[in-house]
Amino acid sequence: MGTTTALSAQESIFNRLIAADVINTSSLTGGIFKNRRPKDSLKEDIVVRVFIMNAEQVQEGVINVNIHVPNLNLTNDSTQPDEDRLIRITDIVVSALKDYRGYDYWFTIKVPGMPYPDDNNWFSNIQVEFTTLLK
Repeated sequence: MGTTTALSAQESIFNRLIAADVINTSSLTGGIFKNRRPKDSLKEDIVVRVFIMNAEQVQEGVINVNIHVPNLNLTNDSTQPDEDRLIRITDIVVSALKDYRGYDYWFTIKVPGMPYPDDNNWFSNIQVEFTTLLK
């Protein structure tokens, strides 16, 4: 019997977003990626990345799902987040991940979309709690 790896937990979250058709439902201009966003991306992207995972009998982990959206293009201030797009995409992702049960795992939302500045843009951070039993 084995341990669910952090990478397989990440893969489960990634696959759920693909199966829920988040790209088309949200009209995402970019893509969904594992671990990191493409360098210098100017599109709306979702990045799935493991934060922590244990190897206890009841395995628990936290996977970050970050939604990157370019700032608004205002005449005198381009530091303002595009809150409408952040809210829309975050709502769709939360809906796809909330209280989801797979064959031998389940996950739920721990943090439902906290906005953070990221250099010249903003992103919404969703923390997903991943749980499975040690196999």
